[in-house]
Amino acid sequence: MPDIPVALVGTDIVRSTDDNGQVLIFLPVGTSKLSASLPDSFFFSTANPVSVAMTNGATKTAAIGMYLKDYGIAAGTVYNDDNGNNVMDSGEKGVPWATVSCTLPDSTVVYDETDGKGIYGLKLPVNDPPHTTPYTLTCQPPAGYAGTAPPITGLYVKNKQTVASKNFPLGAFTVWQHDVDDPLSAINYTDFIEHDWRGTGNGNSKHAVHDQDLIVGSAKTETSELQQWFNNYDDNPPFHNLKSTTRTAPQSVISLACDTLDAKSSDGFCRPDAIVGTRYNGSTNWHIWFTQNTSGNEGFLDLQKDQSYTTYDKGDVQSILTYSAGAGLAPNILIGTRSPSFGQGSIELWTSASHTNPAYVRVQLIPPTGLVPGNNLGEVAAMALGDMNGDGVADLVVGTLTSFY
Repeated sequence: MPDIPVALVGTDIVRSTDDNGQVLIFLPVGTSKLSASLPDSFFFSTANPVSVAMTNGATKTAAIGMYLKDYGIAAGTVYNDDNGNNVMDSGEKGVPWATVSCTLPDSTVVYDETDGKGIYGLKLPVNDPPHTTPYTLTCQPPAGYAGTAPPITGLYVKNKQTVASKNFPLGAFTVWQHDVDDPLSAINYTDFIEHDWRGTGNGNSKHAVHDQDLIVGSAKTETSELQQWFNNYDDNPPFHNLKSTTRTAPQSVISLACDTLDAKSSDGFCRPDAIVGTRYNGSTNWHIWFTQNTSGNEGFLDLQKDQSYTTYDKGDVQSILTYSAGAGLAPNILIGTRSPSFGQGSIELWTSASHTNPAYVRVQLIPPTGLVPGNNLGEVAAMALGDMNGDGVADLVVGTLTSFY
């Protein structure tokens, strides 16, 4: 039993038991007594306090037993909820080695682990009568499962009664991994709307699957790669061990963003394009690949980068964000950099006047704008957009590095 206070009688020394009900206390040579505090509704099954005769340099063990005299049982199954309906359906399997626990009113924690079939039976002190303070059960999933099951509340137990069907649905993580040739340094996801729809014709008569595809970048200097991995939903796993496209990047890829930079394609879809931040290669440090729209090539990145740009500081582009510039306009692009000088960086805002044939220009540089104290922003490590003050306009949150401590 965890969190049970154990005292060395005659001293101020008190230690609490760990999750395994064990406690370590250093004893003087001679005979000492250890006493445990009894939680509500529990009784001692052994002597308390217990005497320990200690000799110099020795290790001794002692045990104090406790039991519930009047108790009920909360029982159920922790199971893998395959279809996510929060009901244990036929064919759904129990999850072994999950921990179901309850914190009693005196803060004592009692728990039980599920067996090989996911079944548990947790003994709880009677709380009905008096039916005033209900119990709450929680489930700690084992490794490989998502903790999606909400707690079970409002639980009352009577003496020698079993309250059944207190089940916990869990979701198992689907782990897919693949070792590609290059060391991966950036990853993002989007629906490239590759040719994965049903039906014929344009626009709404085609129904895209709307699955999320991956785009990854590697860090291998001049031979770095930009790769697309199309989602093959509903295959299991959804990603096959074969990348869908490979494009050569001019330097190590550090950051990736996806947004629809050019206007709607002729087949009725607004396909996202790739904005790629790299290390400075002597002339450029961020680039755009447009996705293709021609029959049979839908969603594939162009074979070569379509546009390349250079930040003012000629640094490494470590973070990229996009946000809407308004209806019918090309998205704005925010670029965060690490400058060549240690502990320095900048944020740049780039816009395009055309959404049909976008060409981006820098319209703001932070610093010197942006009211940065001392004009020392630091190396931009991360950026995020969110409405922090509830005014309906996205605000920019930036994490920077100025030095090491």
